[in-house]
Amino acid sequence: MGLTNFVLTVAGVCAVMLLLRTDMKQSANIFRRNVKHICNWLE
Repeated sequence: MGLTNFVLTVAGVCAVMLLLRTDMKQSANIFRRNVKHICNWLE
């Protein structure tokens, strides 16, 4: 569980950075793609 929480925290920080730096729609698409990758890793 610790690793899962770490990965989710990193993903959240990256998502916030993307939201601050890039267009909202573009970063939302990137974030959704990253979430799919993370879900695949956890299976």
